[in-house]
This record gives sequence, structure tokens and C-alpha cells, in this order.
Amino acid sequence: MPERYYTAAYTAKCLLLSSIGTAVSVAGAVSATVENKDIWAQLNETHVYLGLNVPLWWLYALIIILPFIGAFWSLTTDTLKGKGSVTGKLLTAATVGLVGAFIIVPAMTETPNIIVMMIVSLFGSYAGTVLLLLTGRLLNNQSLQEDVVDSAAVSIANAWRWVLSKLPGGDQ
Repeated sequence: MPERYYTAAYTAKCLLLSSIGTAVSVAGAVSATVENKDIWAQLNETHVYLGLNVPLWWLYALIIILPFIGAFWSLTTDTLKGKGSVTGKLLTAATVGLVGAFIIVPAMTETPNIIVMMIVSLFGSYAGTVLLLLTGRLLNNQSLQEDVVDSAAVSIANAWRWVLSKLPGGDQ
């Protein structure tokens, strides 16, 4: 019984230290942002988008809003109408879109294009959520895994037969 109390106390201590660290880092970022006016100047730079000169912060705001639109759109698919809460599905979709737009795209390119980030945020939240749900279902169902492996083996065998039939003397 005392082990539970020690575990709970240790967990509370870790959560407290983590929250203090997060608060300190956020405070440092806010103070650095307030002191550095160059960030605001960069965000107010105008970029041509659909023939309009739009400030960069508007485009970033749009990138943040688009995953939520994609999340609502993903709820219309029959794949997501099953189990699970609507809030969980929406948060998963928005997270997938935001991670795709702000982490994956900038990591893949040296200078990320704002249009590509918008497309990834919208369609990433839609398709990424469906793919995550289907992957979760596949990982939790052993018979489905076996059927997918069997289907993949048949597809690979048929592809090899087709390739071999196109080679000279392969139709024999």
C-alpha cells in the first residue's frame, strides 16, 4: 500500500517539475519575443497570395485554421463514423495537420513554401486522421493483419508474373 503513495508522490513531483520547466521556457520565449521587434517586422511582411499583398501572419493564421476545417471534413467519411469520441477525432486531425505543416514540411525543405504548408495542413488533417485510424484498427486486429499480409503476397506474386511475362520468352 505505501508503494502506491510513493508512486503517486513521485508522479506529482515529476508533473510539478515539468510544468515549472514549461512555464520558464514559455516566459523566456515571451520575453525574447517582446525584446526582439524583428519577429513582428517579419510577420508583418507582405507576401503575394492570390494576387493580394497579405501579411505573413494572416497566412500563418490560415495554416492554423485549415487543419480544423480538414478535421470537420474527415468526420464526414464513413471510416470515422464508427467508435471514438468526436472531440478525440477532431483533436487528432488538427494535430496531424499542424504537425505536418509546421514540423514535417519545414524539415523536408530548406525554405518551405506557404502554399505547400496550407495544402499539407488541410489535406494532412483529413487523410492523416483516416490513415491513423485505419493503422490503429490494423494493429489491433490479428485476423485483419493476416488478411492484409495474404493480400499483399498475392499482389506481389501477380506483379512478378506480369513482369516476367513481359520479358522475352516469359510467355512460355
